[in-house]
Amino acid sequence: MRVDTKTPEAVQKTATAPIAETQQEFNWQQSWYPVTFVQDLPTERPYSFSLYDEPLVLFRNQDGKLACLTNRCPWVNLDFVAPNLVTYRSSREEKSVRIGGAALYSLPLGQGKCRIIIRNYNNYSTWKLKLQPHWMEHWYRDKFLEEDLPLVVGQQAEVERLGTSLNSLYLPLKTSDMLLIEYRKWLDKFGTSLPFYQGYSTRKLPQKKLEDNQQPPPLDRLRRHTQICGSCNRAYQVTNRLKTTFVAVAIALAALAIVTDGSGTELVAILGSGSAVVIATVAHQVKTHFEGSYTRH
Repeated sequence: MRVDTKTPEAVQKTATAPIAETQQEFNWQQSWYPVTFVQDLPTERPYSFSLYDEPLVLFRNQDGKLACLTNRCPWVNLDFVAPNLVTYRSSREEKSVRIGGAALYSLPLGQGKCRIIIRNYNNYSTWKLKLQPHWMEHWYRDKFLEEDLPLVVGQQAEVERLGTSLNSLYLPLKTSDMLLIEYRKWLDKFGTSLPFYQGYSTRKLPQKKLEDNQQPPPLDRLRRHTQICGSCNRAYQVTNRLKTTFVAVAIALAALAIVTDGSGTELVAILGSGSAVVIATVAHQVKTHFEGSYTRH
């Protein structure tokens, strides 16, 4: 493959006489390099590699043709709109400029609890996006939010336990904690008008403290999202009923295969029982996606 990470300069006219090899210039960014065999490229994700420590990614575009880009985050705009809105915007050039993004709204419910509503937007659409059910889209959003949820909850619990400020306990990472710090600093500036808050260097305690025996906010996806989301709750109930139904069908057909006398009915019952077990297993796997939170390994 040929790597071209910058726009080449205008080609100047050259003489017809051949140039000596010692006078020729070599541009490593406009040369061909073997990366991998085409049959070894993954089909479900891009292929990452590096060249002289330059991160690159190889992928197939909508037409199935291979393309290579610098492997950097496509997000080009990230804004925090106080007090409860975060917007992301990305842009990618293929045949036309494709723009997409997300808006995250945060609603403070109470001490240690908030509700986040995410809305995606883009200027393009594919048949996969049109056919994808809402509950499946929520799986990916939940995974995005759950990656750092235990860390954030743990930080807040430690701050409350020690009764100190966030900036005295943790060293923020500029690349990943920017939104958190901006939000906490906004609370430092305007939080005095709120019932209670935990800023970056200041805080205001609530008048009514949580009871010691009060249960902490749930971290599992079932109570945190599925039970309060209409589309996910309906899909969860359907998969639960499918699992129960096909388990019963598998048991009934297995019993039928046992009592039959070896005729064709026995073979049909065995095949039907096996198929019911497969469907029940798939339904169980889908069901677990609505119950357990994503854990980063």
